[in-house]
Amino acid sequence: GAVELQCNLSVPASNHDKDNVTLVLWSKSDVHGPLYSVDARNTPLERAKHFPSPELAGRYEFNTSTHPAVLRVDPVRLEDAGEFKCRVDFPWARTHTFVMALQVIVPPKEVIIFDELGKPLQDVVGPYDEGSPLSLTCEAIGGQCYASLEYLALHAGCDFCAWIDLPGTPVPTVTWWRDTVPLDGAYSNVSEGVARNRLFIPKLERSDARATIGCQAANTNLTLPVYTSVTIDMNLRPLDVKISSAREPLVSGHRVELTCQSRGALPAARITWWKGTEQLIRTVEKVDASGNVTSNTLIFVPGAEDHERLLTCKADNPQLAGSTIEDAMFLSVICEWLPCTVLLC
Repeated sequence: GAVELQCNLSVPASNHDKDNVTLVLWSKSDVHGPLYSVDARNTPLERAKHFPSPELAGRYEFNTSTHPAVLRVDPVRLEDAGEFKCRVDFPWARTHTFVMALQVIVPPKEVIIFDELGKPLQDVVGPYDEGSPLSLTCEAIGGQCYASLEYLALHAGCDFCAWIDLPGTPVPTVTWWRDTVPLDGAYSNVSEGVARNRLFIPKLERSDARATIGCQAANTNLTLPVYTSVTIDMNLRPLDVKISSAREPLVSGHRVELTCQSRGALPAARITWWKGTEQLIRTVEKVDASGNVTSNTLIFVPGAEDHERLLTCKADNPQLAGSTIEDAMFLSVICEWLPCTVLLC
């Protein structure tokens, strides 16, 4: 970026007819000698010779044809930060001194989210088990220079103007967010221009599933903060399971369809059917669009021997040990027009 430092070369009204600018000296607090000078003692200002400091030639250019005149710095570098003075001499009028402070800022170029092993993360992260801890670290990295200019004082005949200490590259403030809600993290200043913030959640809750966690970094209001985010993928236990079919007597030898439904698991629950200790495998499964509800239909032909046997529907998340829940019913089977208990006697 570039910045223009202003210096008013107007002749004071009281001396306008007989006065003119004879010398312009730019100086900087941490530079020995003149930074830039214009000598108009023996020639009109518009034809005066310019003397930039050799190491600054090519980046510093003083334009005296504008009002006010401007010293243009392009491109701005970190070392340009500091206090500048523009001294204007006249044959008769008192010397004018303009004082200004240039703050050079390097806003963060990007922010990167890392896991607990230092691996960069993007988009969807996980899956993390329900109830497990989560540790994320966000690091902000600097970018290009921006300049902020503050005019401190205008003094006629000023011999000393107070120095205001302004940092060259403020360390960014790194913050964590969930949607628009800020989260508490452990902020740390790693090195000049680099900062980190660690987010630690000791126990992930069900409400954290598919949440968007963002990291933002900024060190100036001259530019927008930089931002990145990840979405938390989780393994969740099923909340409930229920055999939803009507519990009516079944007819021996006639095909029947029984449905079991479970909700709350992530990924979708695994549903299995059991007759006593025997797993029944002829099933059709359906998961709703949200992935939150799983329905499983058992295609079953009962026999007389199934009367009063226990039929169980189990739901679990294979990724989570101990997540199995179940619902069960005792079968009531009739043989055409008689209860099967009569035929089995």
